[in-house]
Amino acid sequence: MTDQESLSCSICLDIFKNPVVIPCGDTYCKDCITGLWEQCDHLGLFRCPQCMQTFSQRPRLIKCVVVKELCEKLRKMRPQTLSDVSCDSCTTRRVKAIKSCLTCLLSFCDSHVEQHKDLHAGRKHQLVDATDLQSKTCSQHGKLLEFYCRTDQQCICVLCGMNDHKNHDTVSAADEREEKQSTLMKTHETFLQKIRDREEDFKELTKAEETVKHSAQTTVAESERIFSEVEISIQETSARIKEVISDKERAELSRVQELQEKVQQEIAGMKMKVSELDQLMPTEDHIQFLQNSSSHYEEPTSEKMQEVSSVSLNANVLFHGVMMLVSRVRERWMDVNKETEAEISGKAVDAPETVKPSAAPTFSFNPHSMMVNDEPDKCKETCSPSAEQSSSFQCGKQDVFCFGKSIAEFSFSFPCVAPSKSLSNLSHTSKIMNKKEQNVPYFEPLLDHVEIPTGEENEQVVFSHRAKLFRFDNETHQWKERGVGELKILQNYESKRVRLVMRRDQVLKLCANHWITSNMTLKPMKGTEKAWSWSALDWTDVAVKSETLAVRFKLWETANAFKDIFEKAKDAKAKKKLLNPLKI
Repeated sequence: MTDQESLSCSICLDIFKNPVVIPCGDTYCKDCITGLWEQCDHLGLFRCPQCMQTFSQRPRLIKCVVVKELCEKLRKMRPQTLSDVSCDSCTTRRVKAIKSCLTCLLSFCDSHVEQHKDLHAGRKHQLVDATDLQSKTCSQHGKLLEFYCRTDQQCICVLCGMNDHKNHDTVSAADEREEKQSTLMKTHETFLQKIRDREEDFKELTKAEETVKHSAQTTVAESERIFSEVEISIQETSARIKEVISDKERAELSRVQELQEKVQQEIAGMKMKVSELDQLMPTEDHIQFLQNSSSHYEEPTSEKMQEVSSVSLNANVLFHGVMMLVSRVRERWMDVNKETEAEISGKAVDAPETVKPSAAPTFSFNPHSMMVNDEPDKCKETCSPSAEQSSSFQCGKQDVFCFGKSIAEFSFSFPCVAPSKSLSNLSHTSKIMNKKEQNVPYFEPLLDHVEIPTGEENEQVVFSHRAKLFRFDNETHQWKERGVGELKILQNYESKRVRLVMRRDQVLKLCANHWITSNMTLKPMKGTEKAWSWSALDWTDVAVKSETLAVRFKLWETANAFKDIFEKAKDAKAKKKLLNPLKI
């Protein structure tokens, strides 16, 4: 910080005001040095008050711009005090006053105060600490402001009260000050109380801030712990699934090896017969030939072994059901994640439900549920649900996967049913059990006991999965949604013809119904691997119409399974064979 003494004028002893430099190099306030030299102008000699150098002519004053800026900054930084009042009796140099006379309306320095006391010794002049008398003097009458006009809300002098403020509500300045001071004291106390209240509020907010941070950290730690347990449970379930697949693989390979040995034995027996025939054929003795040939008239069968055919058909789809079931797990898990995120974002301001710290989603796995159940009765004997799964569905009808119920409303299951059972029956049974668990009266729907023809009685379901169907509008050149529902590929048992049928959810109205022919081509949709498009003669409406359709599935595995079945269905009629139904 700049030293204040080095920026003070030696004449007025105050910070420079409009500083100038004279030829000797000393700096003064312009008004101070000009006023001093005007008093010496009649002598013709001009002297520097500090170094006493004299000049024959009035020196030229040079402005100090840099010093002026520094002095202005310093003047703004220093506090304003009432002692910055100059003595009115000093003529050569401006000296700070120490007292002000309210009678004479003048300020005096230390030496002139004594002179004032000696001069007015017998008079009662009121001396106070040096103050700005100009602000306490009436600008109109030059008298001291001693009264206060409540009507005009301003300070006045005696003459103002007799003239302009006559008949106004006027009191002495001391009385008005006492009244207003008491009012301001109350205001002062009010502000202090408000400050204390706000400080208490700030403390509460600080505690709330700490509580929020602690709660967030605790929730994050608990979430990480729960998801860690979920991850461990998923890994354990994955390991058990691998064990089941390995067991199924070993069992099927053992079966194949037994059949291989059986086939090799048959091949060896037939080769022996061929060798015997090779020896018999060249025999020239007719009697011997006829006697030995009687045991070789039995021809070998040309048909394949039924067990070999079943193994060949089952080999391609042996683990496809497992793959689709695991894909369904991922699909359901994604749905749960979306619902959970939506609930968290939508109910963040609500009070959370109390969850025990130890509660975490667990996975329970039934090895029998990973296999397609061709023998429901046998499966019932081998599968016995545990106590924890007593509320789940029983194997052979419903029980497959059950995500543990450690957390409320965090459980779902996947059906493992015989090929003849439909998933709709499972959903219906689930609703009945939920009604029974809640002790709510349940009435069996009448429509469930009425047979309604659908036109699909003489057809087998080759493929069935929920999807969203689109139709290309040639007028607007845009894809338009046609419906969401169960898409089926059906094959007629007699004609072997294959058609694609899809009905909308709830209303069950047809939104696609056409034959799958050999000239159809599936094309992938741009930007996604879960959708396919094709063109067909569709008779969803009354008239047959050429349509360009597209279907989109939730998982790419389902889309690939649809493509495989679609490609096989194109040649099914020409080859006159039944397609192998795909269990999803």
